[in-house]
Amino acid sequence: MLARSVSSELTCARIGVLRIDLQRELEQLRRDLRRLRPGNVRSAREWICGDAHSEPAKCEDRAAKTARCAQIVVVLDRIRRGTYGRCSVCNSEIPYERLVVAPVASTCKTCNVVDSWLRPDTD
Repeated sequence: MLARSVSSELTCARIGVLRIDLQRELEQLRRDLRRLRPGNVRSAREWICGDAHSEPAKCEDRAAKTARCAQIVVVLDRIRRGTYGRCSVCNSEIPYERLVVAPVASTCKTCNVVDSWLRPDTD
C-alpha cells in the first residue's frame, strides 16, 4: 500500500472550513462573555477585571476570552481581505497544517522561530 501525502496547500475550500470554525468559536466566546458580564459596568477595565469583589479566576477567564475574540476578529478580517494564510513577515504561504493547529497564526513557522529568537526574555 502506497503512503499518500496530504497537500499542505491552502485552498479556498480549506479557508472556508477554517472560517466557519472560527466564526463558531467567536460566537461561543461571545455567549460565554455575556454570561460572565458583571452588572453595571462603567469602563472597559471594569468589564475585563470586574469589581473589587470579582474572583481572580473570573477576571482571568474574561481577559483570556476577550483576547481570543480580538484575535479571531483580526483573522476573519484577513480572510475577508484575502491575506489569510500568508506570512505577515515574508509573505510566504502558511501551510494548511499549521493553520489547522493555530488558525490565528500570522507568520510561517520559520518567521515565528526567528521572531522568538529576537524577542527579549521577560524573565
